Amino acid sequence: MSLAAFAACVTLVAALAAPTGIPRAAAVETAATQVENPSDSEVRLVVNDPVAAIKASVDPRVDLTVVNPVFGVITVDNGDVLAGAALALDAGASIVERDVVAYPVFTPTDPGWSPWWGARQVGLDGAWNTTLGTPTVDIAIIDTGVNIDTELAGRIRPGMAVYPGASPTVDLHPSQHGTKAAIVAAGAVNNGTGAAGACPRCEIIPINVFRPGTTTTMLSDVANGITWAADNGAEVINISLAG
Repeated sequence: MSLAAFAACVTLVAALAAPTGIPRAAAVETAATQVENPSDSEVRLVVNDPVAAIKASVDPRVDLTVVNPVFGVITVDNGDVLAGAALALDAGASIVERDVVAYPVFTPTDPGWSPWWGARQVGLDGAWNTTLGTPTVDIAIIDTGVNIDTELAGRIRPGMAVYPGASPTVDLHPSQHGTKAAIVAAGAVNNGTGAAGACPRCEIIPINVFRPGTTTTMLSDVANGITWAADNGAEVINISLAG
């Protein structure tokens, strides 16, 4: 078990064990309103007093699902949530809460994900449980251009190059910096190759602000790229440059 998972378990046990002094009526109402899916045929209720859970299960509407020294879990039909909560509270419990569904944290299969320290520091793996982004969000990469990489296939929108002879979709810089920045921003996830981007369903607008054959640019060229991006639908602008 990870340290974070252990801490979460400790927090849950502490919350279940600690009385709160919630009035009985309010506690019953809380248990009832926590039923998030009316279509569920059964509902599990966590009771902070294992003895109370056992006593409540004497009622034929209540099944004792889990009991340990700290808390108990009872299962009732969806229509009996109020009755089950009331039985547990009448038996001495001070907290009755709907059991919460838990699921594994989203972990990409991309080999470049594992060593990516920064992504974990900002909580990307947690954010991916909520969303992987959407194609309606366009990220402008103002950089050395973006090669049409397999990590970005089908998600590169028309872009622009500040200098004649340069291309937004040809990254000739020795570091391939623009391509790498685009993959960090929106690289495909769960394709078993490369890395995993922060917003893997977002689209990229490549903007090449580097003169062909050089490895630097000018801030005015960057400003030109920012203006073009803002005028052409970019919701997010990434500039990974120094100067």
